[in-house]
Amino acid sequence: MKNLYFKSLLFIMLGLAGTRSEAQTTLAVGDIAFTGYIAADNTLPIGTPDQFSFVLLVPISANTVILFTDNGWRPNLSAFDATESVFSFRSTTA
Repeated sequence: MKNLYFKSLLFIMLGLAGTRSEAQTTLAVGDIAFTGYIAADNTLPIGTPDQFSFVLLVPISANTVILFTDNGWRPNLSAFDATESVFSFRSTTA
């Protein structure tokens, strides 16, 4: 349970740190709230992907891109580890 809590907290922190915008909207800490998270573990069928949901707390423009990752931060390289996936969200309307 402690490991799941740590992974969840790490995922949320890294998700916010990895959030960026490639459109006109500039997001800041606190502009996104995570509303749910399910981590695949030994109680779920093999191959079940991690899932999460979020809500934007500020208006964004069309074609804003937000990237989410659960890659770990590698301080010795000052970069994210590239062993996990990256999910891209693109808004279709303002």
